[in-house]
Amino acid sequence: MESAHDLIAALTASTQDVDKEAPAAKQDCYDRVKVALFFDGTGNNRDADAAAKKWSNVARLYDASRREPENGIYAYYISGVGTKLNRKEPWWELGKYVRDSSFVGGGVGAGADSRLESGDMDMNDMLRRALKVATDKAGKDVKAIYDKNQEKGLSDLNKALSGHRLIKSIEISVLGFSRGAALARAFVNRMLKMCNRESGTLTYQSYPITFRFLGLFDTVASFGLPAHNDFKDVDLWLPKDLQRCVHYVAAHELRYSFPVDLIRQNGSYPGNWKEEVFPGVHSDVGGGYAPDEQGRSDTLARVPLVEMYREATSGGVRLNDWAFVSKSRTLSEMLMIPEATQKAFDTYMTFVGETAGSVGQRIKAHMKAWYAYKHTVSGHMSPADAHYQQEAKAYQGQIDELNAKIRAIMTKRGATPAERDQAVALATQRNALQAKQDALKSGVAQINSGEVQISDEAAALLEKRKHGEPLVSGKVGAGGHYMFTSTAASWMLDAYYGAPPKADVVSFFDTYVHDSKAGFLGGSEPWSYFRNRGVWESAHAVVAQSSEWEQQRQHVQQVVSSQGMAGFVNGVR
Repeated sequence: MESAHDLIAALTASTQDVDKEAPAAKQDCYDRVKVALFFDGTGNNRDADAAAKKWSNVARLYDASRREPENGIYAYYISGVGTKLNRKEPWWELGKYVRDSSFVGGGVGAGADSRLESGDMDMNDMLRRALKVATDKAGKDVKAIYDKNQEKGLSDLNKALSGHRLIKSIEISVLGFSRGAALARAFVNRMLKMCNRESGTLTYQSYPITFRFLGLFDTVASFGLPAHNDFKDVDLWLPKDLQRCVHYVAAHELRYSFPVDLIRQNGSYPGNWKEEVFPGVHSDVGGGYAPDEQGRSDTLARVPLVEMYREATSGGVRLNDWAFVSKSRTLSEMLMIPEATQKAFDTYMTFVGETAGSVGQRIKAHMKAWYAYKHTVSGHMSPADAHYQQEAKAYQGQIDELNAKIRAIMTKRGATPAERDQAVALATQRNALQAKQDALKSGVAQINSGEVQISDEAAALLEKRKHGEPLVSGKVGAGGHYMFTSTAASWMLDAYYGAPPKADVVSFFDTYVHDSKAGFLGGSEPWSYFRNRGVWESAHAVVAQSSEWEQQRQHVQQVVSSQGMAGFVNGVR
């Protein structure tokens, strides 16, 4: 997997902290601390997602990270908003149950502060552990100072040990997805505010610190209720102190509440920063779909995952090398790209062709292919539908077989306790298969309902264009007036009704690309499929179409202010 260039870059990054003197028999780098923090995405939780194998890319990279305190290497994981915070909290903090709920945490992004504070605690934990390792190696006199002061605050402990220079340097790297990417950016700025500059050197808790790498998957910074979806409380403008920053943007995300916030600054990028566009919706880029969810494969997300792995290792993040990953059954399953997926991705990217230009231009190229695909499969059984029917039939066959075995045991006269226990175990297997079949049916129903909506919207917009009317679509309220509108661009209709894409491209979308809008808000997400994604530059609109997104946000604000959240929710149903 690793090219010679990747290998050299990773080796260079991993040896930048090595002393220039001739090494001893065993190089000891415990006093040059390397720490990585992983902020997971909205609704993503490494522990809770394990059963369905629907880890995000951030969780997968954390599992690939090295955690070797004896060598000065630390890694910390922070679960996503909308899930239980993976840190023990006092039982009397009852607000955490509301904060971490899927509606309050996942829907409006509550819990940002608790995640940032968790990052603070992780940094302090790292320093305490690093000091403990260093004092254990420094001799009994220094260890006695540590033992005497270990119950004190970190600043007092540092002060007591300050004469021994136990930690020579700190390197910090941060990775994040979705709102976790916004938190990763905010955390970097938060850390910088805690640092001092001493003779031109940046220090944290008196130790020289370097911000080595920031890796982001599709930053979404919409914290707060829809009425207050304005980013004011999240500092996303990244500092030039970052040595390397990489951001991957989802090309096919259309949900109103998921605008992307770029790392670009005033139309350009600082040196050694880059922003790439990958096909798929939000979680096709950042990970988090279960296998076969919506009748699609979850493996498209492995492509940006492996690219981020390469960037991170080259940027100095201490991840296990690819040879280790390849030999680990767990890690190889989590990280490796199936050959068919890589081939399908390469074929699709060749078709799209737009790999240069601005982020907006690249998103447009991907969306043209997607609109053409949607018209091609409209009203026809797609390969995904055929695959779904095969999967559903296979599940049903297994369920019927288990039911037959259960009936045979339960109707048998004189069934032994062991046989009855076997029937219970078989029923558990059957229920698990039934749950998978139900989830598959639900996901495919979402896809199909989305395709009906797209087809209906396209036909209505085409009629408007024929009559010279504005290409406006949206949700009609009880009074017969549009409540939530968006305006389609002519190129969207041109792409939809234009030349069909190649069969390989149709297969790519059918097999790998999900529809995040279908089923969102219970299938009531009010805005059209024929709209531009909001594209921002640290909370500033950077493409003309984003001004419409801001108008939509202001309209939602008016609805919530006058009618409350109930009015907003009722309006979209």
